[in-house]
Amino acid sequence: MNYALFVLFFAELVTSAEAPKHRIAVKVIQGINAVVVSNQSTASNVAVYHSNNSDGDRTHLLLTHHRREFVPSSKNQIFAPYSEINNYWLNMAKKRFHYYTQQSTKVLVEPLEMKRWVKDGDLVKAAGVKFQVMATPGYTREAVSYLAEVNGKKCAFTGDLIYGDGKIFDLYSFQDAIPEAKVGGYHGYGARLADLVSSLQKIKAWKPDVIYPARGPVIHDPAQAIDKLIGRVQALY
Repeated sequence: MNYALFVLFFAELVTSAEAPKHRIAVKVIQGINAVVVSNQSTASNVAVYHSNNSDGDRTHLLLTHHRREFVPSSKNQIFAPYSEINNYWLNMAKKRFHYYTQQSTKVLVEPLEMKRWVKDGDLVKAAGVKFQVMATPGYTREAVSYLAEVNGKKCAFTGDLIYGDGKIFDLYSFQDAIPEAKVGGYHGYGARLADLVSSLQKIKAWKPDVIYPARGPVIHDPAQAIDKLIGRVQALY
């Protein structure tokens, strides 16, 4: 082999070795970030929040919390927080008209079949990626986040915990009961904002390089965005 061919072969080998194994794509569907992590080697993929993949048999869908907007448009292997199993996923279709402490009007008409229920500390393996489950209540009582290292970057999929640069999607979703003040869930304005701050601090302590929220722009400076949101919440409440 002459020198020029050797250099060309070596360059191609290095380029192939350095090619990222996974690809993360974000497509906004009706206001929801449909995030897909694809394994370039095996052609398998995992979706977070929403999936429009027609080849549903190969797709894992990771849900961080309940909301009617987060429903698959195709057959998927769905993962959802175990702690929400009774209050929402299995029973809400029946009691949605008589549940006065419900967290949202965005409820399903019929129960949704789940592949697996996840809880804090669980590990979900899909598309060659290990997703760590972290309990991050706030936007809903039992929400979780998924933490994973993808192509050498620490990625946090936090649902509606944070929206863009130091914002939240809405304030009324944090309404809940305040037992100490004998306030019911219907009147507990901002009652879960303390949970929000605690969950944000947990995410920050993990030191993510990027946050993929359920809505809004991808956050490339998580620490700054989190600090800004915590400061705004503490100033408000």
